[in-house]
Formats: sequence, C-alpha cells, structure tokens
Amino acid sequence: MFGQSCPIRVEPMPDVSIVVPCHNGHAFLSRAVESALRQDLESKEVIVVDDGSTAPETLAALERLPRDVQVVRQDNRGLAAARNRGFEAAGSRYAVLLRDSLRRSRIGQSAR
Repeated sequence: MFGQSCPIRVEPMPDVSIVVPCHNGHAFLSRAVESALRQDLESKEVIVVDDGSTAPETLAALERLPRDVQVVRQDNRGLAAARNRGFEAAGSRYAVLLRDSLRRSRIGQSAR
C-alpha cells in the first residue's frame, strides 16, 4: 500500500574486492579461492571471473565454490577482459587481483 514504509536492508560495502580470473584453471581454483577467503581483512568479497571455461573439471570446480564467492561468467575474451570484468563487478572501493605468488597477508597489508 502507498504510505507504508518497507525496511530496506543495506549491506555494508566490503573493504576490498579480491578478483580471481579463471579460464580452465581447475587445478588452481580451489587453492586460489581458499587463499582469498583466508585474508585477514574485516570485510572482503571474492569474485571469480570465469573467462569462458570449457573444461568439465573447471565447470565442476566453479559449481563447488562456497556460496559467498561471487562467480561472474563471460565468453572467452582473454585475461585483460576477465580482470576488467572483475573490477566492474567489484562492490568495494579497492580491488586487487589474486596472483598465485600472493602470500596470506599481502592483500591485507596492501589495503591498509
């Protein structure tokens, strides 16, 4: 009805968005996501950008990701496009790319 107010739940913006590009990267995907989730930040979001993966193992690994990991799918357009798509999907002020050489505390240190 008109005149009635509806409560709106506003989620706080995460401190950092962690973007993980993926194209048929099933061998590394779960470890990369686990590493991102272990970062010592109060508030973070993890975004996996599936850049047109076709390998059944990767598609299965993407389906097994935790519910709090956002999966963005696109046709295969290359690493740069996957990174940019992840940045577009980011809901935070800061976004970082996850590389396999990042150590556990590096993202938190970068955000401070």
